[in-house]
Amino acid sequence: IAAGQCRVEAGEHPAPTTTIKMASQDFLDMMAGKLDPMAAFGGGKLKIGGDLMKSMLIQKLFKF
Repeated sequence: IAAGQCRVEAGEHPAPTTTIKMASQDFLDMMAGKLDPMAAFGGGKLKIGGDLMKSMLIQKLFKF
């Protein structure tokens, strides 16, 4: 994938570049604007593994 792009696919990738882990309710709250992503990250509710810079691309997935 070219720089500045991301994609979502079903299943598990054998070697993901970035992983993002959080509880499902926290994710729903974040998407609803009830939980600030930086507050979630700082408070340990949002855990990012791998390439931190690539995790910044996730915001592109949720623009409606």
